[in-house]
Amino acid sequence: MTVGGTRIEGRAHLADDSPVSEARVFFAAAPVPLPDVATLTDDDGRFSLFAPAPGMYQLVVHADGLEPATVPIDVPAEPASVELDVELGG
Repeated sequence: MTVGGTRIEGRAHLADDSPVSEARVFFAAAPVPLPDVATLTDDDGRFSLFAPAPGMYQLVVHADGLEPATVPIDVPAEPASVELDVELGG
């Protein structure tokens, strides 16, 4: 059995490209059971999560007062890194 995984890294921002800090980032759906854990974006809007298995994931970025963003991610079977650019609105 091959053990791998993919690092999901990204940046949450507004339409004017200003960063969204302290947004909650979590997987709403995954091909394997995952703990209910969220990470917060830093002052630059950056975040990082680990997807332990290949398959389809749904990443949610939610900040108070803004419409949340849901991003589908197809994680490959080979270990990799995925970079996301997530725009929040509303």
